[in-house]
Amino acid sequence: MAPEDDTTDDTSDAPTLLHANAWCGDGDASGGCSEHAAAWATTGMRPLQRLLAVVAAPGLDLADWRNSRVGWGVVLPDRDGLSDADKAAGVDAPPAIRRLLAARAPAPVFRYREDIGRDGRLLRHYPNRPATALHATGTRGVADLAVPRYLLIVGSPKDIPWRFQYRLQVDAFVGRLDLDDDGLERYVDALLAGWPGSPRRVEQPLLWSVDHGHPDITHLMRKTIAEKM
Repeated sequence: MAPEDDTTDDTSDAPTLLHANAWCGDGDASGGCSEHAAAWATTGMRPLQRLLAVVAAPGLDLADWRNSRVGWGVVLPDRDGLSDADKAAGVDAPPAIRRLLAARAPAPVFRYREDIGRDGRLLRHYPNRPATALHATGTRGVADLAVPRYLLIVGSPKDIPWRFQYRLQVDAFVGRLDLDDDGLERYVDALLAGWPGSPRRVEQPLLWSVDHGHPDITHLMRKTIAEKM
């Protein structure tokens, strides 16, 4: 099956016509694409593949988190006793994270709350209007009602569960920092300085595999997958 190639007419809004070498009696085995074809084509793909295939706009470099249509933001637990303005500014974040937010302004601050987190939604507070629950599958970037494609969770799995991170990373590039204040200070210092003395070596990845010994399945997985890789 192949799409029809028509280079004589600019009909970019016309549906793609597909032809198949199938027998349909007297008729031609052909038809237009469904408007849901892109979603069908990505069914069964891994989350990152689906993210790159569907979410990325043409010409948008997803590696450029500084782009306002890509964006970077922080996720903190939703704490009581703070005003909406303080929650929006992240005043309860560790000092190192506040430095990072200032350096990457206008990076938005989101809040995790268990009642909406089950659905993969984030709560965003604003100084002058009600908070809004946002989903990472919606508008992307750093606008008021958008969710950045890069999100940094700051807190332990006790404060922000792993299950929420797993759900969130289906639609975004998600990381987590669970460090004490000293560790955060060192991390942010190195990050803002561009990781001096620690060049990345993407051609030398680290690979590891759990092995609980025979007859556990992890032993078989190490032998058949990890060792070969």
